[in-house]
Amino acid sequence: PAAIQGSDATDKFKNTLRFADVDPSRIEELTAAAQKYADQTVYDLSDIQSVTAQLAANGVKDFDKMAEAAGNVNAISGGTKETFKQVALALVQINGAGKLATQDWNQIAAAIPGASGKLQEAMKANGAYTGNFRDAMAKGEITAEEFNQALMDLGFTDVAIEAADITLVRTD
Repeated sequence: PAAIQGSDATDKFKNTLRFADVDPSRIEELTAAAQKYADQTVYDLSDIQSVTAQLAANGVKDFDKMAEAAGNVNAISGGTKETFKQVALALVQINGAGKLATQDWNQIAAAIPGASGKLQEAMKANGAYTGNFRDAMAKGEITAEEFNQALMDLGFTDVAIEAADITLVRTD
């Protein structure tokens, strides 16, 4: 049953956050925030919890908002809950490595091609690279933090938040 799986996933989520030395008072707040985001979007709670916990375990700044930013960018780029899993996996790999690698970028670009240009623009605007994007990436010059900032910049625009929120009633 899904309820039992959900409970197991939530227990695993809480345990991973404890292991990552997340303040115990924040764990319940993070659990509620992941549930709220899952309820408002097409994404599965276990997928949101998984990427959030893995980012926390990697010591990523604003790890709790990164999963939402990825989900929002995925949505505004025409992605699905399946492409979100690919984007989330690449995000965890980027943060585990500490830099944006070509294979992770290619995974994101293949999953949500509509986001690649905007992400490149945001990274360039933030000074993550000058000149050729692919050359800078191949040389390991684009840090995970710089990629994360671009994702946050795009993911928390009103239009991206709205794109992910299935609970909004659209009156077009």
